[in-house]
Amino acid sequence: MLLFGKKFINVKPKHAFILPLISTAAWWGMLTAMLVCWMIQGRPLYGSDHVYFHSFITFLSNVGATNLQPVFICGSACMGIFFVWTTWEEYYLRTPQRRYLMPSINKHTRGLHIASIVFAGLASFSILMVSCFKNNKFGYVHNSFVGLFIVFDFFMAVCHISAYVLYYRHYQDYAKRNWFFYSALIKFIWIILALGLVIGYLTLYRLAHSDGDTSKEWGYSGVCEWSLCFVFPILLITMSFDLWTTKVRDNDDDDESYTEPGSDLENGVVAEKRNRHGHQVSSDSNEFGQEEMTLSASMTNTMNQRPLSIQEVIPIHPPNRTSAYH
Repeated sequence: MLLFGKKFINVKPKHAFILPLISTAAWWGMLTAMLVCWMIQGRPLYGSDHVYFHSFITFLSNVGATNLQPVFICGSACMGIFFVWTTWEEYYLRTPQRRYLMPSINKHTRGLHIASIVFAGLASFSILMVSCFKNNKFGYVHNSFVGLFIVFDFFMAVCHISAYVLYYRHYQDYAKRNWFFYSALIKFIWIILALGLVIGYLTLYRLAHSDGDTSKEWGYSGVCEWSLCFVFPILLITMSFDLWTTKVRDNDDDDESYTEPGSDLENGVVAEKRNRHGHQVSSDSNEFGQEEMTLSASMTNTMNQRPLSIQEVIPIHPPNRTSAYH
C-alpha cells in the first residue's frame, strides 16, 4: 500500500475484512474484562456515595480510573488503530489503482471516504484521551473527550451512509447492489439506537443529580452507558461485511482491475487484449511459417542430391593380405 509516495506494510485485500473484526474484539474484550473485574471485586462504589449504584452497574469511567486503567488504555488504542485502518483500507481498495472493491464513482464519494478516515481518526484519538485522563482527577477534560468521541463517530457514520447511498444509485447493474442499501440502512439504525442511548444516559444522569445520591437513576444511567459502549462495534461489524461483500474480484494481483461495463476504460482494455492476442497469433503464425519453409527447403535439397552408391553408404575395404608369418 502506498501512502504519500511511501510503501507501507499492509494486509492482502481478501483479508481486509478482518481489520474491523480485530477492532471489535479488542473493544469488546476490554469492556468484558473491566466489567468482570468489577463484579469479582464485589461491585465496589469506587468512592461514590450513590447508594443504589451497586445494585445496577457502575460507570465505565469509574472502573477505568482504578488499577484497570492500563486495560482501558490498551483496549482503546487497539480499537482505534484498527478502526482507522479499516476506513483507510476501504478508501484504498476503491481507488483506480487498486479497484478490488467497487470503485469510487466521483470526487464526492472519494471526499466522503476521506472524511470518514478523518472522523475515525479524531474519534479514536478522543477515546484514547478518555482512557488517559481519569474522571476523578480530570473530570472536565474526560467528559469533553467523551462527547467528542460520540460526535466524531456520528459524523463518520453519516459520511459512510452518504457514500453508500451514492453507490446504490449509481451501480444499477451490479449484482450485489442491494448491499449498499442494506449497509446504509443498518448504519442508520445504529445511529438512531446510539442517539437514543445517549439521550437516555444524559436524561437519567440529570434526574439522578436532581434527586440526590439515593436516586436509582444513577444505576439506570450506568446501564445506558455500558449499553452504548457494547453497541458501538456494530458499526465495525457492518464495515467488515462492506469489505467482504462489495469486492469485484478474488485475485490480489495489482495489475488486475475492475472496469465498468461499457466504459471507455473497459473498451481500451478489451482493445489492448485483442491487439496483444492478435500479435501473439501473428507471431506464432510467422514462426510456424518459417519452420515450414525451412523444412520444405531441406526436403528440396535432399531430393536434388544424386543417389548414393552402396559403396558410399557401406564402405568396403580391401582385405589385408599381409601374412601373419612374415
